[in-house]
Amino acid sequence: MNIQTVYLPLSTSVYVFVYANAGYLQQVTITPSGQSAQVYQGSGEGMTPIGKFTLQTPSSSPNPRGYPVTVAVQTQQGGQWVPSSTMQGSAGIMYYQEVMVVSEDSVDMDWNDSVTQFCWWVPPTPPANARIFPLGWAMAEPAIFLQQLSQATLPSLLGRCQRLVLTEGS
Repeated sequence: MNIQTVYLPLSTSVYVFVYANAGYLQQVTITPSGQSAQVYQGSGEGMTPIGKFTLQTPSSSPNPRGYPVTVAVQTQQGGQWVPSSTMQGSAGIMYYQEVMVVSEDSVDMDWNDSVTQFCWWVPPTPPANARIFPLGWAMAEPAIFLQQLSQATLPSLLGRCQRLVLTEGS
């Protein structure tokens, strides 16, 4: 199959990078739902950059999986465009996420002839009433830090600590 559909999070800036790792000319067509296709061509080894752009996803999508973007890959062989085989995978570390689409032009079976990366990060949004303190501030100014804790937060925190001590000591 030479077409993959990638589902992206809504209301997010997604950074798209396209690379070639092949002697044959690669053509990667990226089509965000409802938008014009972005077409990149190139060849070369060692992750040769052939395109990049930033995609701002919309705030809603009829698809519950997210905002769909298709990636189609072809290779020029013998003067003709031939569909490449494609696969996709994803990885995430903390708030950073990445989806990659790789292709194979059926020459050496290394599955890296084109590489398309979709990268984004979405840190969690703290509650509206959350108080954010700089890292290490509580250790530097413990008395002030304790004064800043609300009356509701301190008993809850102490209760959790007490349960933890009782659970660990049992």
